[in-house]
Amino acid sequence: MRRVRGADRRRAGIPGMVLAAEAILSRNPHPAEEEVREGLSGNICRCTGYNAIVRAVLNAAKEGDGLW
Repeated sequence: MRRVRGADRRRAGIPGMVLAAEAILSRNPHPAEEEVREGLSGNICRCTGYNAIVRAVLNAAKEGDGLW
């Protein structure tokens, strides 16, 4: 599995982000970027500003096709 640089910088918000990402991908295995941003909006991230996390979720959707 490839890591997206900066997506896990401080790790304090990662559990919530992982759960949100799983919920997003369970509802829609191929979400648009706006859907990912909306799905993650309830989680506070002071480290990365969400861009790296959004890319990581979109990458998981692309590379994990069939897992969700």
